[in-house]
Amino acid sequence: MSVNIGRSPIQGGALSVSLCFPSDDGGIYLPHFPPRWTLYAKTLQNTWEVFNNRLEVPLHPASQINLLLSGEDLEHQTGFSLDRRILVEWVYDSGGEEIMAREFIDFSIRLMPVQKGAPDWSTAPPMPKPERPYVDPFEVMAERVTSMANTLDRIATLLESGPETGVADA
Repeated sequence: MSVNIGRSPIQGGALSVSLCFPSDDGGIYLPHFPPRWTLYAKTLQNTWEVFNNRLEVPLHPASQINLLLSGEDLEHQTGFSLDRRILVEWVYDSGGEEIMAREFIDFSIRLMPVQKGAPDWSTAPPMPKPERPYVDPFEVMAERVTSMANTLDRIATLLESGPETGVADA
């Protein structure tokens, strides 16, 4: 499995991990069973514990999978260091034999530097809600498709009626 991981994430930010499952012949391989992942955090006693209840989370089987960690997955919590570990497990076929494979992905969370005199955003009031109401994009798309279908019907009617009832000559 090849792994592409971005920069070390900032506390409370997001981290995208791209997993790719190559085959022995250099092609792309689809795992037989859904791969799964577990998130660990290093304790202050230097042991690894499952973090944020992320134990054996199933992934949709695909040749390339993007795993996104955010929110509490990347928070600094009492009793834990900033080190995290993702364990990815999958099963592949090797000459008719199913073999369990594992890979660890280690990373560390970066804390935001606090500048002297910087505002304390943790006590800031909540952001105001937008004035515009929520518009469902699927409803908007359905309206546009209906409008296009009506326009095409009018064009077909004009073409069927012939030149005598169509658009006047300029």
